[in-house]
Amino acid sequence: MQDLYHQQLLEAAENKKNFGELADFDGEATSYNASCGDTVSIRIKLTSNGKQIESVGWTGTGCIISQAAMGQLSDYVVGKQVSDIMAMGAGEILELLALSKIAPGRLRCLLLGLTTIKKILQEKNT
Repeated sequence: MQDLYHQQLLEAAENKKNFGELADFDGEATSYNASCGDTVSIRIKLTSNGKQIESVGWTGTGCIISQAAMGQLSDYVVGKQVSDIMAMGAGEILELLALSKIAPGRLRCLLLGLTTIKKILQEKNT
């Protein structure tokens, strides 16, 4: 079973969904995980009413967990309500990666993309 999870992470990291810069966007942010050096830069386009994510583009470097999580997350949030995204946590990201748990030291890697998306959405709502 461990090999299956490992393979899913590898595939998600190698086939990064929505990887690349988004030319037309409403908000952007870059985050850096000082504990391991992972970085992610995200651009988001919202629907005209500002209540849903229309599209996401991102670039970044880092470990397999941060890159796989960001790729899966970028695909998942398209079409979702901003309020639902703001309520997301580690559990939802683990589900996207088909994982049941992660080492505590890797939690920042797992959540790097989500915290960056939330940062963009918070700035848009203030």
